[in-house]
Amino acid sequence: MNNKILRTINIVSILLLLIALFPMKYWYYDILRFCIFFVFFLYVVFFRMSNQNKFLLGAIAFAVLYNPIIKIHFTKHIWQGINVASAIFLVMILINFLPTARNRIENKKMTLLEKNTN
Repeated sequence: MNNKILRTINIVSILLLLIALFPMKYWYYDILRFCIFFVFFLYVVFFRMSNQNKFLLGAIAFAVLYNPIIKIHFTKHIWQGINVASAIFLVMILINFLPTARNRIENKKMTLLEKNTN
């Protein structure tokens, strides 16, 4: 999957989780549960396929928590803590696994240097 798409999905998910800290209608939390489950499911597949097991268990745990089919019920305050932890986890994924534009430029420079030395 394209890193730009993953980065956008990640940022939108973080914003949705932070918005959930404010009082919202119940339907927002239902939609949030489905969306965040989908994001963590994507990350489980992404980490599994790319053999990046560093955050795989965390992604699985959050996917189970946000599972929209078999719902796990907590109080609002516990869900707020889970939302904050999920947002922090997504920020960590953003920093560690999705390369920035600077990294892409550095990789291109290294490739050009390797071609010039050969």
